[in-house]
Amino acid sequence: MRERFHLLALVSLIAILLIACPSLAQAPPIAIRGKVTSLEMESNESWRLKYNAKVELQFINVSDHRVILAKRDPLYVENAYGSWENGEITFSGSETPMPVMYSDINQDLPPADKVVVLAPGDLYTTHTTVALEFDRPEPGTPDREFYPKSRHAKLELSMIFWPQITASRSEADADDFPDDLVDAFRARWAAAGELVTGEVDTEPIDVKLPPAPPAPTASKLVLRGVVASIGPKQETNYDVSFKAELELEFVNAGAKPVFILKPEATRAEEFWLGFAGVMADPTVTGRERFLTDWAAWPSISRSPEWEQLRKSLDTREPAEELLWVIPPGRSHSYHASALLRFIKKRDSLYPKRAIWSEIAELRQMWMVISLQVWPNNMEAEGGPGNPVFGRKLRARWASLGTLELGEDGIIESEPMQFALPTTQ
Repeated sequence: MRERFHLLALVSLIAILLIACPSLAQAPPIAIRGKVTSLEMESNESWRLKYNAKVELQFINVSDHRVILAKRDPLYVENAYGSWENGEITFSGSETPMPVMYSDINQDLPPADKVVVLAPGDLYTTHTTVALEFDRPEPGTPDREFYPKSRHAKLELSMIFWPQITASRSEADADDFPDDLVDAFRARWAAAGELVTGEVDTEPIDVKLPPAPPAPTASKLVLRGVVASIGPKQETNYDVSFKAELELEFVNAGAKPVFILKPEATRAEEFWLGFAGVMADPTVTGRERFLTDWAAWPSISRSPEWEQLRKSLDTREPAEELLWVIPPGRSHSYHASALLRFIKKRDSLYPKRAIWSEIAELRQMWMVISLQVWPNNMEAEGGPGNPVFGRKLRARWASLGTLELGEDGIIESEPMQFALPTTQ
């Protein structure tokens, strides 16, 4: 009798869960399996090792009815983030689908060039490329996890069955769009199959890793400086800002000369100051250390001037008219200006930033800035995180010194102490 009571209770609990959570009652009609077809090293730097994994994906109809999916080959996965557990790393990423134009699929039957209809048991094969990044330990943290000893990683991707349908207002029937385009096509194509929406995770994909290559020797270039002055307060209804004048030094703490592209050699004629962050404790690390910060980086340009600069640099030996040469133990001075902005009220855009009333109470603060010393525009083939041209020059000149490429082209300063003007 007791066993029967427990069984009835279990059945009742399952029924309640199925009513409360309909998704439990019906498994996704699609299973996604993948395999890595190739793994190519994109970059090997002193701070990061990066591979590009080419992945074949199979969308399999595991239901008992026909289903309709959007065609896309290749799929686009912008980023995959690694998480460690018990010495193993799992990369997780999500598909970023390109929108489907209403005019491209506005047909009575599913258009074969835009969608795929799968019968039970059928599969659709597509491909994607996923960047896998392994961050090398920083000096002083040799025991931090970097590369799995098993030389295996797992890759899990979240795939979207049907992307957003975008209404093209240039179409003659633009005013006739239904409010919910996906529901409209689901009803229109019901005889052909079920239009599947939502997301589903792939089954874990095994990634076999090669031995980790040795890390290149870092240049040991240090950017340090002082806040020479803070300008008068500028105030709006939204924020309070100050202009800080900085006296900086690029210090070569290594054993080899360092070559830095002269800012005046570029079209900007100065290093792009793309980040400034303010903190209360200079010993805290990580992004959460900042009370407030802002970032703005330039867009990529393919103008002829950059091509000419690449040709001028592509020489057997460093062109000293285009480069600073900093010997070991020496430095090169540089002046920069940074704008410090403090919001007056928290909002949904910056929910964690300190507001001006909190900042005004602090007697001392520290500032960190980032300069772009190797512009993205120097790279015609690669780009941010993959300086193909820069690495070629660095390897060619290695016996003479080290071409400074920064981390993704950027150098971050040591913290600089400052205080805001007291007469405000």
